[in-house]
Amino acid sequence: EELSAVPLQLRTLCNEEHFTRATHIKSDDIDDICYNAGVADMKSILAESNKTKQVQRFEAVLVAAQRIKEEKRKTAQEKKKRKELEKQQKAGKPWSEDEMTVLVNAVGRFPGGTSSRWEKIQRAVGKQRTVDEIIAKVKEIQKKGRKQKTSKSADKKTKNAATTGTAPAEDEWSKEQQQALENALRAVRSLPANEKWDKVAEMVTGKSKKQCMERFKWIRAQLLAQQQQQQQQKK
Repeated sequence: EELSAVPLQLRTLCNEEHFTRATHIKSDDIDDICYNAGVADMKSILAESNKTKQVQRFEAVLVAAQRIKEEKRKTAQEKKKRKELEKQQKAGKPWSEDEMTVLVNAVGRFPGGTSSRWEKIQRAVGKQRTVDEIIAKVKEIQKKGRKQKTSKSADKKTKNAATTGTAPAEDEWSKEQQQALENALRAVRSLPANEKWDKVAEMVTGKSKKQCMERFKWIRAQLLAQQQQQQQQKK
C-alpha cells in the first residue's frame, strides 16, 4: 500500500507553493523520484517540517534517483544486447540458397509430429547447421511469411494448398516424382541460379520447369502453415 500511497503524497507536496516556486524542479524530476527512489527516501522528504529543508532533501534524493534510473537504463540496454547476440548466435552465418532449398524440402519430408524431427532435418541440411540454427531459421521464415502479401494467383494457390495440406488438384505429384525433385534439388546446388530449374525439370519425369518451381513454393508454404498450426496448438 505504501508503494502507491507515498508517491501520491509526494506529488501532492510538490504542488505546494514552496515547490512550485523552485523553478529548477521539473515534473520529470518528480517522476524520477516516484519511479526510482525507495519509499524510505520519499518518506524522508515528507518528514521534513521545514519547507526549505524539504526542497533540499528533494534535491538530494533526486540525485540518487537519477543515478538509479541511469543504472536501470544501462541494465536494460545490456539485456537487449545479450538477447540480440543470442539471437545471432542461434541464427548462425547467413543461409545460402542451396541450404534453404534443402531445408524447405526436409521440413516437407518431416512434418510436425515426426519423431526426432529436428534432428532428421539437421541430417538432411548438414551438420554445419545446429538444431538451434535450423529452428531459428524456420521461425524467421514463418515471421516473414505472415508479413508477406502477394497478389499473384500462383502464390494464392500454394497458400490455399498449404492450409488444407494438399497439393493443387491440377498438379498431383507421385512419391517417385517427389523423391526425384528432392534428389534434383540436391544435385544442382553448384549450378548458377538461372540454370538450376531447367536442370531440375530434366531430372523429374513428367514435370515441367514451372511445375517444379510451383511444387517448391508449395512445400515452402506448407512449412509456414505447419509452424503456424503448431504455435496455435501451444496457445
